[in-house]
Amino acid sequence: MTRKVKKSAAHRPTRSRTPQDAVALLKADHRLVAQLFRRFESASGQTKRQLAERICTELTVHTILEEELFYPACRRARVESDRLDEAQVEHDSLKVMIAGIEGQSPQQPFYDAKVKVLCEYVTHHVREEEKPGGLFTQARRASIDLKALGEQLKSRKQFLTQGGARPPAPKIRSLGIAELPQGAGQIRVVRIRETERTRRAAAGSDEREPGVHPGT
Repeated sequence: MTRKVKKSAAHRPTRSRTPQDAVALLKADHRLVAQLFRRFESASGQTKRQLAERICTELTVHTILEEELFYPACRRARVESDRLDEAQVEHDSLKVMIAGIEGQSPQQPFYDAKVKVLCEYVTHHVREEEKPGGLFTQARRASIDLKALGEQLKSRKQFLTQGGARPPAPKIRSLGIAELPQGAGQIRVVRIRETERTRRAAAGSDEREPGVHPGT
């Protein structure tokens, strides 16, 4: 009688891992951040600060990936533009919240409250993207090569995080904010305003602005 020889794990054929598509990768980011928020709730001292900084970094990288690659692919595939616009505004609001947390310590006023509100806002954003009929569902139904896009997302993320480097300062696209420094510990913004001269020119007026003028 022939005995069957059980193959060891070392001799078992390896299965090729199917590349994750773009939606699966973005959902994995969502789960990671949710786990970090849960750990923050029971943390203290330096661990709390490290977790908050990690949350801010993960969210910043995630927004870059979506804004540079995922959202444009959705727009090209004619995914509902209103949802994409809302997602962008939510991203920009998150960036402002992140700027108020990075570089601060848990001993500073409102630190825990800021992280909690950030968590609530992220939870809402994730729910909107992942709900039935939401952005991710529409992306799967659209003519997008999600596997190829997933490879692009993965490559871009590796580049942004290689060597533990900090991601670049986020761009604010929808809130009329021109500058949002990274890791400042406080929000310092320069708002985009039309000058009085620009408004007068748009109105077709040649009336000079008040003040000192040459020759007067």
